[in-house]
Amino acid sequence: VFEGLCGFKPVNEIVENMRSHVELHSYLSEEIVDIINGDRPFSDEASFIKKLFIELIMLEKSAEIIIDKLKSNSKTSASDQLFERIHVQHPGDRGLVCIYLLNHMTLEPGECMFLGANKVHAYFSGDCVECMACSDNVVRAGLTAKFVDVETFSGYGGLYPWNCCLAETNSDQNERR
Repeated sequence: VFEGLCGFKPVNEIVENMRSHVELHSYLSEEIVDIINGDRPFSDEASFIKKLFIELIMLEKSAEIIIDKLKSNSKTSASDQLFERIHVQHPGDRGLVCIYLLNHMTLEPGECMFLGANKVHAYFSGDCVECMACSDNVVRAGLTAKFVDVETFSGYGGLYPWNCCLAETNSDQNERR
Protein backbone atom coordinates (compact mmCIF):
# COMPACT_ATOMS: atom_id res chain seq x y z
CA VAL A 1 0.00 0.00 0.00
CA PHE A 2 1.29 3.44 -0.97
CA GLU A 3 0.24 6.63 0.82
CA GLY A 4 0.67 10.25 -0.04
CA LEU A 5 -0.93 13.65 -0.23
CA CYS A 6 -2.02 15.36 -3.43
CA GLY A 7 -4.67 17.78 -4.59
CA PHE A 8 -6.12 20.36 -2.24
CA LYS A 9 -9.14 19.33 -0.18
CA PRO A 10 -12.40 21.20 -0.83
CA VAL A 11 -12.13 24.66 0.71
CA ASN A 12 -14.96 24.01 3.20
CA GLU A 13 -13.03 20.99 4.54
CA ILE A 14 -9.83 23.03 4.81
CA VAL A 15 -11.70 25.74 6.71
CA GLU A 16 -13.22 23.14 9.06
CA ASN A 17 -9.77 21.66 9.70
CA MET A 18 -8.44 25.12 10.55
CA ARG A 19 -11.40 25.85 12.82
CA SER A 20 -10.47 22.78 14.86
CA HIS A 21 -6.92 24.12 15.27
CA VAL A 22 -7.46 27.52 16.87
CA GLU A 23 -4.03 27.17 18.47
CA LEU A 24 -2.60 28.20 15.07
CA HIS A 25 -4.80 31.28 14.64
CA SER A 26 -2.53 33.65 16.56
CA TYR A 27 0.22 32.90 14.00
CA LEU A 28 -1.99 33.56 10.95
CA SER A 29 -2.93 36.88 9.37
CA GLU A 30 -6.11 38.59 10.50
CA GLU A 31 -7.58 38.17 7.02
CA ILE A 32 -7.10 34.39 7.02
CA VAL A 33 -8.44 34.00 10.59
CA ASP A 34 -11.51 36.11 9.72
CA ILE A 35 -12.24 33.86 6.73
CA ILE A 36 -11.75 30.71 8.82
CA ASN A 37 -14.10 32.05 11.50
CA GLY A 38 -16.71 33.09 8.93
CA ASP A 39 -16.32 36.79 9.78
CA ARG A 40 -15.14 37.67 6.28
CA PRO A 41 -16.29 36.16 2.99
CA PHE A 42 -13.70 35.13 0.46
CA SER A 43 -14.24 35.76 -3.20
CA ASP A 44 -11.42 33.64 -4.53
CA GLU A 45 -10.85 30.10 -3.19
CA ALA A 46 -7.49 29.80 -4.94
CA SER A 47 -6.20 32.99 -3.31
CA PHE A 48 -7.37 31.88 0.13
CA ILE A 49 -5.78 28.42 -0.22
CA LYS A 50 -2.49 29.88 -1.44
CA LYS A 51 -2.30 32.47 1.36
CA LEU A 52 -3.21 29.92 4.04
CA PHE A 53 -0.75 27.36 2.66
CA ILE A 54 2.10 29.88 2.58
CA GLU A 55 1.36 31.20 6.07
CA LEU A 56 1.27 27.68 7.51
CA ILE A 57 4.34 26.38 5.68
CA MET A 58 6.36 29.47 6.70
CA LEU A 59 5.48 28.81 10.35
CA GLU A 60 8.51 26.81 11.47
CA LYS A 61 6.94 25.56 14.71
CA SER A 62 3.51 24.57 13.32
CA ALA A 63 4.09 20.86 13.97
CA GLU A 64 5.00 21.44 17.62
CA ILE A 65 1.97 23.67 18.16
CA ILE A 66 -0.38 21.03 16.75
CA ILE A 67 1.24 18.04 18.46
CA ASP A 68 1.02 19.83 21.85
CA LYS A 69 -2.71 20.30 21.30
CA LEU A 70 -3.21 16.69 20.18
CA LYS A 71 -1.44 15.35 23.29
CA SER A 72 -4.00 17.10 25.50
CA ASN A 73 -7.06 16.22 23.38
CA SER A 74 -8.69 12.80 23.51
CA LYS A 75 -11.00 13.49 20.55
CA THR A 76 -9.10 13.61 17.28
CA SER A 77 -10.12 13.61 13.62
CA ALA A 78 -8.84 11.27 10.92
CA SER A 79 -6.50 14.08 9.80
CA ASP A 80 -5.22 14.48 13.38
CA GLN A 81 -4.54 10.73 13.61
CA LEU A 82 -2.66 10.84 10.30
CA PHE A 83 -0.72 13.88 11.59
CA GLU A 84 0.32 11.96 14.72
CA ARG A 85 1.36 8.92 12.66
CA ILE A 86 3.45 10.89 10.17
CA HIS A 87 4.89 13.06 12.96
CA VAL A 88 6.71 9.92 14.16
CA GLN A 89 8.51 9.74 10.76
CA HIS A 90 9.07 13.50 10.46
CA PRO A 91 9.06 14.97 14.00
CA GLY A 92 8.65 18.74 14.04
CA ASP A 93 8.49 18.99 10.23
CA ARG A 94 6.55 22.05 9.08
CA GLY A 95 5.30 20.08 6.06
CA LEU A 96 3.00 18.12 8.37
CA VAL A 97 0.42 20.94 8.14
CA CYS A 98 -0.21 19.80 4.56
CA ILE A 99 -2.21 16.93 6.06
CA TYR A 100 -4.96 19.45 6.82
CA LEU A 101 -4.87 20.98 3.32
CA LEU A 102 -4.19 18.14 0.86
CA ASN A 103 -6.11 14.95 0.11
CA HIS A 104 -4.78 11.76 1.72
CA MET A 105 -4.40 9.16 -1.03
CA THR A 106 -3.98 5.43 -0.57
CA LEU A 107 -3.04 3.31 -3.57
CA GLU A 108 -3.18 -0.44 -3.79
CA PRO A 109 -0.91 -2.45 -6.12
CA GLY A 110 -2.02 -1.87 -9.71
CA GLU A 111 -3.37 1.62 -9.02
CA CYS A 112 -1.69 4.84 -10.02
CA MET A 113 -2.22 8.57 -9.84
CA PHE A 114 -1.44 11.31 -12.31
CA LEU A 115 0.02 14.63 -11.20
CA GLY A 116 0.57 17.33 -13.77
CA ALA A 117 3.70 19.47 -13.65
CA ASN A 118 4.04 21.94 -10.76
CA LYS A 119 1.58 20.19 -8.43
CA VAL A 120 2.08 20.11 -4.67
CA HIS A 121 2.31 16.54 -3.39
CA ALA A 122 4.05 14.37 -0.81
CA TYR A 123 4.71 10.66 -0.41
CA PHE A 124 5.22 9.12 3.01
CA SER A 125 4.57 5.39 2.95
CA GLY A 126 5.08 2.50 0.55
CA ASP A 127 6.95 2.14 -2.71
CA CYS A 128 6.23 3.82 -6.02
CA VAL A 129 7.80 4.73 -9.30
CA GLU A 130 7.64 8.43 -10.09
CA CYS A 131 8.01 9.22 -13.78
CA MET A 132 8.70 12.79 -14.77
CA ALA A 133 10.51 14.82 -17.38
CA CYS A 134 14.14 15.73 -16.78
CA SER A 135 14.17 18.71 -14.47
CA ASP A 136 16.32 20.55 -12.02
CA ASN A 137 13.52 22.57 -10.45
CA VAL A 138 12.24 20.36 -7.63
CA VAL A 139 11.47 22.62 -4.67
CA ARG A 140 10.74 21.00 -1.31
CA ALA A 141 8.84 22.51 1.61
CA GLY A 142 8.84 19.60 4.05
CA LEU A 143 8.29 15.90 4.78
CA THR A 144 11.74 15.05 3.49
CA ALA A 145 15.30 14.61 4.71
CA LYS A 146 16.48 16.43 1.56
CA PHE A 147 17.12 20.15 1.22
CA VAL A 148 14.03 22.27 2.03
CA ASP A 149 13.61 25.77 0.60
CA VAL A 150 10.39 27.19 2.03
CA GLU A 151 11.01 30.74 0.78
CA THR A 152 11.37 29.64 -2.85
CA PHE A 153 8.44 27.28 -2.44
CA SER A 154 6.22 30.09 -1.14
CA GLY A 155 6.77 31.99 -4.39
CA TYR A 156 5.85 28.93 -6.39
CA GLY A 157 3.01 29.34 -8.87
CA GLY A 158 1.41 25.90 -8.45
CA LEU A 159 -0.48 26.67 -5.23
CA TYR A 160 -4.06 26.51 -6.44
CA PRO A 161 -6.92 24.01 -6.16
CA TRP A 162 -6.78 20.99 -8.44
CA ASN A 163 -7.91 17.38 -8.32
CA CYS A 164 -5.60 14.41 -8.26
CA CYS A 165 -6.45 11.84 -10.91
CA LEU A 166 -6.51 8.17 -9.86
CA ALA A 167 -6.40 5.34 -12.37
CA GLU A 168 -6.21 1.59 -12.33
CA THR A 169 -3.72 -0.13 -14.58
CA ASN A 170 -4.51 -3.23 -16.53
CA SER A 171 -1.66 -5.50 -15.45
CA ASP A 172 -2.54 -8.19 -18.04
CA GLN A 173 -1.80 -5.81 -20.91
CA ASN A 174 1.32 -4.44 -19.27
CA GLU A 175 3.10 -7.76 -18.74
CA ARG A 176 6.16 -8.58 -20.83
CA ARG A 177 5.70 -11.59 -23.02
